[in-house]
Amino acid sequence: MQTWEYLFLRAAWRSGWKIDQVNGVLLEDWDEGPSMYDYINRLGSQGWEMISMQYFTTFDQEGEPISDDYENYRFVLKRPISS
Repeated sequence: MQTWEYLFLRAAWRSGWKIDQVNGVLLEDWDEGPSMYDYINRLGSQGWEMISMQYFTTFDQEGEPISDDYENYRFVLKRPISS
């Protein structure tokens, strides 16, 4: 039976969309890293396949952003685990 490993990413805006979290851990100097597009393409060349992408926005009851990162993308990727 095929087994999989999963990777959870979040992208935030900082002079362009960039991956800022991997598996819930904030990346150091993420705002200086590659674009979201380049980051995910690099993972694709390592065998990762995107299986989900969602765009999120978070506002308070008055319609105001709750923080500077009120909008983000979230991704789930998977790749087979070698037996």
